[in-house]
Amino acid sequence: MLNEESELCEEFENSNAADFLCASDEAKECLKQGLLQDDCLALLKETVLNGWPLSKEQVPIQIREHWNYRDEISVQEGVLFRSEQVIVPRSMHSDMIMQVHSGHLGIDACIQRTRDVLNGWPLSKEQVPIQIREHWNYRDEISVQDGVLFCSEQVIVPRSMRSDMIMQVHSGHLGIDACIQRTRDVLFWPGMQVEVRVVVRQAVQNCSACQKCKPNHTCQPMTSHPVPDRPWSIVSVDMFSLYGFSYLIMVDHYCDFWEIDRLDDTTYFGVITKNDVSL
Repeated sequence: MLNEESELCEEFENSNAADFLCASDEAKECLKQGLLQDDCLALLKETVLNGWPLSKEQVPIQIREHWNYRDEISVQEGVLFRSEQVIVPRSMHSDMIMQVHSGHLGIDACIQRTRDVLNGWPLSKEQVPIQIREHWNYRDEISVQDGVLFCSEQVIVPRSMRSDMIMQVHSGHLGIDACIQRTRDVLFWPGMQVEVRVVVRQAVQNCSACQKCKPNHTCQPMTSHPVPDRPWSIVSVDMFSLYGFSYLIMVDHYCDFWEIDRLDDTTYFGVITKNDVSL
């Protein structure tokens, strides 16, 4: 047991966040160079590698703002991380924000998602700005890759592009159910289920190609028997089993009166005989 715990601790100690960084080698090299050219982050890197002082007052004032989360900061492959988020050099702040903006999410969403994805989510849902609180349940699956937001493997689609993206999926004329499933496979936004179903249904109903090729196996509506004018003129009969015994139930269509008889013989002759006796 102790050996397993030691191996597990060693595995965590040897884990490298840089291995999970979704960035090209060129982007990683830019981060390293930006860190070297940033005096503040260079000092932070040196402090992390050499160990933090015992008190906040002993920390150089240039990096004192990092004191409260010093235990989360690490240096891996020359890149500074806070937990699993990259600490971006000041010279690259604008470029990174423009990468987030390339998704055309709008001012507020760009600001909030830059903070939340690059800097980490708050500790509780109540601390999340209300504009993006709907993303809280998926926060561990959200990432930014090449300036595009993903939830797991699905692209998070800006609100202004949602209808167009659904229409792109419909362009294959797959039918309602297949279009809905395909949309769920490649796209994502919170609460998309109802919206996708409504838009896809409208698109299919207004599409001449879909209407021409749709199957003709439509379900027939249920029809009711006419109400008889006297008792026992029309009856329905069925069999069922309960606790190892077989029964015959007969219902009168005139007044919905029913009778149940136990069947000792479930053969054709036995059922007909029981019906004759009941009637």
